Amino acid sequence: MYPADYTGCKANPDAGTDRIVLQDAASGLEIVNQNNTAVVSPNGTDPNTFYTFSRPPNAPCGVYDLVYNSPSGSAVLAIFPDEHLGFVPTSSDGQNSDDYITTVWSIDCDGTLRAGIIDGAELFFGVPGNGATVFAQGQPVGSALEKRRAWSKLGRKKERKMKLHRIKAVVQVVE
Repeated sequence: MYPADYTGCKANPDAGTDRIVLQDAASGLEIVNQNNTAVVSPNGTDPNTFYTFSRPPNAPCGVYDLVYNSPSGSAVLAIFPDEHLGFVPTSSDGQNSDDYITTVWSIDCDGTLRAGIIDGAELFFGVPGNGATVFAQGQPVGSALEKRRAWSKLGRKKERKMKLHRIKAVVQVVE
């Protein structure tokens, strides 16, 4: 769970000084924007690309967008109803969009990045063996009603066969 105050934590999403490098936990490779699709980078690391936290006005407490910054511009990391991760020009400004959801990210005091639907599902991520596109899958918690609500928010249609894990965040504080 996110801390009430980020003083003394590895990251402070409210400060605007953290650069986040997202990595696929299985391969250690960066997750980058390739034609508005989140993919595991085939080219290793790029010091000119990073993510930053952004808190939209209607975001639930402790939940943020992740903005991808590169020399070609910025875009917001989004989860689409078919569960693939991609990039969009604007925030979903909360978790009520039918087209995509961007406001799902939180960070624990120890730097663990989490994603989820409020009162529904924590999201885990995987890369199917046939490609580099990153997909999300929800692991619902709570009652049967809460689980159905979480699946419907994700547009859940079927189970994907892949190893799931959290995306690893490497936090770089810019002084």
